[in-house]
Amino acid sequence: MSKAGSTRVRPCMFCGKELQESALADHLLICGNKTDECPRCRKFVRRAVFAYHYENACVDPDELENETSAASNQRSISEHIPAISSALQQSKVIIRCQFCRQQCEKVEQEMHENNCLRSPGNIRAKQQQSRIYPTTNSPPDHVDPSNQSTEIPCEFCRQLIQLEHYQLHTTECSQQYAEQQHNESSTDNRNVATVKMHCKYCGVEQHAYSLSFHEKICLKNPDKAAAETQYQNIFRLPSLQS
Repeated sequence: MSKAGSTRVRPCMFCGKELQESALADHLLICGNKTDECPRCRKFVRRAVFAYHYENACVDPDELENETSAASNQRSISEHIPAISSALQQSKVIIRCQFCRQQCEKVEQEMHENNCLRSPGNIRAKQQQSRIYPTTNSPPDHVDPSNQSTEIPCEFCRQLIQLEHYQLHTTECSQQYAEQQHNESSTDNRNVATVKMHCKYCGVEQHAYSLSFHEKICLKNPDKAAAETQYQNIFRLPSLQS
């Protein structure tokens, strides 16, 4: 028997957590703003509009609202386009460092050259540091700015790459790393997509990745009808059906 008043317990229609009825509304506002992946379009959609999204051919009310807001702000944005374009053009100007000849954006030139390992100032600082703190295993103090054999580790494969080839190598290496991660993820998704389980309410067979969502909106779920009235009072959404 459920208790009367504020001590009555109801499950959250999003996560299934049981809460006192007096605390359920606040919990729904927080839980409803969390996102789940749609099994149809693979987009992450807020739980508050998930049922609406799923039942209306993956229409996203948030995107519709953003499009309306973007249209209303178009005039304000267009007034600033000349200044924005000028700033973007300046930021995309590519130059070469006068010390290491590595490419960098013009807006970053000063910062890059101040920290460049081949700048005369940094070379002298390293030489002075080596004289103050000598070590028996340290490399020679002198660094020839024209020497192109300086090697640094790649952030993806950790191999030592010559400085003049570093940018090209990391670009190619990052693409290979991204493809590898995508292939591994695709393999996992294919394995999950073949598993099917039965709904505990209606008994209909569903894909494992969508079973949890199906059971939440299943017409035979006894908790769905009890929470439907309170859910509609909090989240009022227009129907696309005529």
